[in-house]
Amino acid sequence: MVEVTASTERQDDVTFVWATVRNTRRTPQRVAIENALDGATWPPVTGRMRDPRWQNGTWVETIEPGRCCGVGFSTPAVPDADPVRVVSTERAEDSSSETENAEAVLASLDEWAPPSAVLRRDR
Repeated sequence: MVEVTASTERQDDVTFVWATVRNTRRTPQRVAIENALDGATWPPVTGRMRDPRWQNGTWVETIEPGRCCGVGFSTPAVPDADPVRVVSTERAEDSSSETENAEAVLASLDEWAPPSAVLRRDR
């Protein structure tokens, strides 16, 4: 079973949603969560990369036994009861052997730019 706790904050016509997902089982669980509010889902973006765990408005992550994971998004919808809904929970295969997709690998990299000394041209 997974436990989900969520909170919201409304600012300037935008609702910010934070949730913590805790795996209380003894096996890794693959959890899918979606926005339960009546509005679009705006997943977080770091630099130019959208969080790869968000696909088509659904957040999917494998959570190890006894661990928790945070998830957040924003939406134009006004908050009401529960802002998130668990879509599915299933026992994950050995999560240590999962292969990461290209988006996840790129999202984990820091942004890089060459040092200014390299860009300087001596004329």
